[in-house]
Amino acid sequence: MAGAHDSETRVTLLGRLQRDPGNQGAWAEFVEYYGRRVYDWCRKWRLQEADAEDVTQTVLLKLADKMKTFAYDPSRSFRGWLKTVAHNAWVDFQESRARGGRGSGDS
Repeated sequence: MAGAHDSETRVTLLGRLQRDPGNQGAWAEFVEYYGRRVYDWCRKWRLQEADAEDVTQTVLLKLADKMKTFAYDPSRSFRGWLKTVAHNAWVDFQESRARGGRGSGDS
């Protein structure tokens, strides 16, 4: 069962990533903590396990780029922002599946 501390933003972790975007230890901690949440949201949005992993990976790659210039604002919800980023990636994934293939080249 998750404790109350599991819902808190890890401000020091965000600060470490902003100061040193190449910090592998901080990234590992970030992926463990926030990647798990993105994956859980994807599963709640009814993605299969493999698809949830793909969307989570996409979100984490976007975050790796965004964290270079990200500035945490304690008056706003980091988790809410992250969930919005994840939801947008989920929508993109759903739309890409709906488009399907462009054709097989068969006559």
